[in-house]
Amino acid sequence: MKFLLHIDMNAFFASVEENINPSIKNKPVAVCGKTKRSVVSSCNYIARSFGVKAAMPIYMALKLCKNLILIDHHFDQYKKYSNLFIKTICEKLTNKIEIMSIDECFADITSLCKNPKDAYNCALKIQKEIFNAINIQTSIGVSYNKFLAKMASDIKKPMGITSIFSQDDIENLIWNQPIKNMFLIGESSTKELNKYNINLIKDLTYQKNIPILKKILHKNWQLHYQHALGIGNDELDYSHNKPKSISCSSTFLNDTNDLEEISYMLKNLSLEVFERLKEEELKGKTINVIVKFADFSSTIKSLTLKEYISTYEEIIFNASKIYEENFIGKTIRLIGAGISNLISTNSVINSMLFDDYKPPQKVKDNLKDLTAQINDELGIDILKIGTELLKK
Repeated sequence: MKFLLHIDMNAFFASVEENINPSIKNKPVAVCGKTKRSVVSSCNYIARSFGVKAAMPIYMALKLCKNLILIDHHFDQYKKYSNLFIKTICEKLTNKIEIMSIDECFADITSLCKNPKDAYNCALKIQKEIFNAINIQTSIGVSYNKFLAKMASDIKKPMGITSIFSQDDIENLIWNQPIKNMFLIGESSTKELNKYNINLIKDLTYQKNIPILKKILHKNWQLHYQHALGIGNDELDYSHNKPKSISCSSTFLNDTNDLEEISYMLKNLSLEVFERLKEEELKGKTINVIVKFADFSSTIKSLTLKEYISTYEEIIFNASKIYEENFIGKTIRLIGAGISNLISTNSVINSMLFDDYKPPQKVKDNLKDLTAQINDELGIDILKIGTELLKK
């Protein structure tokens, strides 16, 4: 049996802001953008007690909590704290982790545990280590697969630990939760399931409901059915630890088609993409520009290059080219820049060193003479040149 943790930093953006500015602690805080169209990105638990929540429009949040303190994003700080979060887990517990997002990850502690009690103690230890290192509370789920660990981490917040290992744990802690709380089931699927009186997670386990699950959840019905029974994947995916793309966007205060204003924004966004690319030690081949129009429709245009790039000048040049060829003169409310088709800078160096390398003919002839001499001395034709093997 595997022993896995799901570690989730509580009210992450708001918690970082409280660390940056301790004077806002013990006050209702929401992190959001500067414009009138902004929504709440994150809020602390004091703000949540008034009914404020993520994705809520700012005007609505202020109606619920008149003393709500609005804080602009500090993405550089969020990245810094996220890196320290991962570093602490790797140094104090295990480097077998799967990064899920900026504020959460899975950790495989199987090699450190003999039983569920050991796993709980590991969770308790790393929770304290993280708090001591970055002064941020975490909730941790402990279980034998990723689904149950993820669900368990949501049960006690903030600064809670929940273990799920037995059938009784599943029935008591998972089955009586509403469908909307189930990891990987979205709002639209929840509404459709509710129409058939499938309201609780345990309702997914009933044989009589399988035809309905197939109808609504389509090819994913079996995954959710197994999850409800406590069956799930226990293998961590380490490919998540490197981003597949890097992008950022910003909304204008007012809809605009002003080239100077848009170019200035695109330069700032490209600079942020460049800095994150450098930090991750990556290069990319595909530049992306996304725009959102006044009617809230959006589109993305991409340009795939022949060579990998990583400099600010290359990013802004190609992003500007995409904008000018596709969107110039159009009124937009949001613009974003990004880079994808990523590869490690080390991989690029290796490919530059060895890709398409063809040794001079003189080297080939010398190798043939040398291999022939060695084979003669051995009395057996055992040594071959690589190019000869490729021909076969």
